[in-house]
Amino acid sequence: MTAILNYRMTATLRYRTMLVLAVFSFCCGIGASLTWVYVLYSREVSNLDSMVTAILILMLALTGASFLLARFAKKRLRTIASPN
Repeated sequence: MTAILNYRMTATLRYRTMLVLAVFSFCCGIGASLTWVYVLYSREVSNLDSMVTAILILMLALTGASFLLARFAKKRLRTIASPN
């Protein structure tokens, strides 16, 4: 356990990990949003309340935030000089 806590990440590994997690989060967010939209519009539109619509908007906002995080990590990886 102490070895995990004392492990130091290099900058390249840190941004690669961030990029992978952000892309994974983006893909899951797109899938969840599409599923949520399908469930919403398979029912009657008049039966929706504002809370359900707010959840969809928040899911899309988090998906957009993960997209921006992936772009940031990709730009940082380009600026870091790779030793290989």
